[in-house]
Amino acid sequence: MFLLPAPWALLATLSGRVDPWPLIAALGGSVEVAGAQARDLAGAGLSLEQAAALVHTSAVASPQPFVLAGQDGYPPALTGLPYAPPVLFYEGQLDALQAPMVAIVGTRRCTSAGRLVAAELSRAVCLAGGVVVSGMAIGIDSAAQSEAVRVGRTVAVLGQGLGRDGASGAMRLRAGIRGSGGAVVSELLPETPAQAWTFLSRNRIIAGLARATVVVEAPHRSGALSTARHAVEAGREVLAVPWPYTHDPGAGCLDLAERGATVVRGPATVLCAAGLRAPSDRPDGDGTSPALRLLAAGLARGATLEQLAARADLTVAQALSMLAELEATGLVRRLPGQRYEAV
Repeated sequence: MFLLPAPWALLATLSGRVDPWPLIAALGGSVEVAGAQARDLAGAGLSLEQAAALVHTSAVASPQPFVLAGQDGYPPALTGLPYAPPVLFYEGQLDALQAPMVAIVGTRRCTSAGRLVAAELSRAVCLAGGVVVSGMAIGIDSAAQSEAVRVGRTVAVLGQGLGRDGASGAMRLRAGIRGSGGAVVSELLPETPAQAWTFLSRNRIIAGLARATVVVEAPHRSGALSTARHAVEAGREVLAVPWPYTHDPGAGCLDLAERGATVVRGPATVLCAAGLRAPSDRPDGDGTSPALRLLAAGLARGATLEQLAARADLTVAQALSMLAELEATGLVRRLPGQRYEAV
């Protein structure tokens, strides 16, 4: 067990509503905050009501370790950022939070094409030495982070305390993140349940950790757009995948592009925005896989094997092999007449 002193436990309950940096500066450091009394907190910037709550706050025993704002090991991307989390509880490797990160986010109700794009971009970031950060939600988040677990590292920022369990699929991904050298973090006390506001609050952490935030697929109203807004406020670059105007699940991406977000033309766009470079042994071009080329070639609308092969610049044998792989993973279904379409 790890013991969180009462003043820091109070600040954890106020995460997102208090700025820890003026408080730490006024009291002299993280150690001094740990020993502060209510009057000290009030004199350092908390409201009287907030400071008075310390009287009813006890130290918290946490099964997970934590890092405090101002301590060694606290993510450098969040240091000095207004309203950064005073406490970050974590599982896995804390040093994953020191690496250059790219946020890959999007809708829970994503399409097969969206999942493939998320995985492609995630793979490119990891192979270039970056770490993918997202919210571990179903859909785009999980697609990006599952691929990152396979080829690199990822950081998941949860909208609940780390002491709370989730769905079985989420728990498997969570274990995979830990096992692959990544980290799962939360600003919330261990037993805090997930609520609507906790997900919105965690979005600012995702955006703050990342050098660049990529919105892969999002409708007009989406939590991913709030992550993009936080990224702008933090002075980070926002990128959006440009879906056709008829693609409703990606309408929010077009909104972002209209407001000045960088349009993603391929993995190279994302790497450039994040200051990362692809390994020198990778082929020239944007790194787009045959699977993604097949989807872009009209698979979403249904097409014959020969049409898809020609549009994706593949041989029929290559296209057939890739389609069999996509079919096995549930992303594609075969239609009568040797036609295929995305699920």
